[in-house]
Amino acid sequence: MATTNDPTAPVLRAVEMYQSRLFELWKTVFKKINAKFSAASKFFDNMVAKGGEIASKVGQAVVDKIVGFRDRVFGALESVPQIVKSALRLGNKIIATIRKAADPNRIFGVLKRLFARYVKMLKDIYAWVQDMFEALDPLGAALAVVNSFRNVLRLLVSWVTDVGTANSAVKKAKSLLKGVVKAMKREIKEAIQLRKQVLKLRPA
Repeated sequence: MATTNDPTAPVLRAVEMYQSRLFELWKTVFKKINAKFSAASKFFDNMVAKGGEIASKVGQAVVDKIVGFRDRVFGALESVPQIVKSALRLGNKIIATIRKAADPNRIFGVLKRLFARYVKMLKDIYAWVQDMFEALDPLGAALAVVNSFRNVLRLLVSWVTDVGTANSAVKKAKSLLKGVVKAMKREIKEAIQLRKQVLKLRPA
């Protein structure tokens, strides 16, 4: 089992912290965001299938922006939870490997491989989350244009009134992801530095 004098102890502490972050991201953050965007999915589906019906009023560029940025957001909503679950399984394996080791020197080779894979997963998750977060502002701006024409547009198509639900989803996602992106950016840098230290481990 890792102790404070054990070179694997910093890895154990770090992975436990990252696991907590990932679990929160999966079970709290993305669960809430997914619920909001699921409620707005009908509006976004109509923008993809019927956006041309309102393009003459709001501009084709606005419609294209909503569709494009919608794809980025929904892509992240689908991909991130899957990657997070894989990372959680790997993180649990790393924790178990360290805790069960009678002699830390015997696990350095395995730990190097596992932790390198883990850090790569963390980087991939952060890239997805950051891309989603960066898509929210332009998506919100495009939705705001549609919303400003809502009273006129609803005379043409009834589904446009659901733009409010879409706006709500974007605002909720921004609120939830703002702190996550900032924290993950710092944690990824720390994880990369720790990986370099782990790769230098040699049996005593």
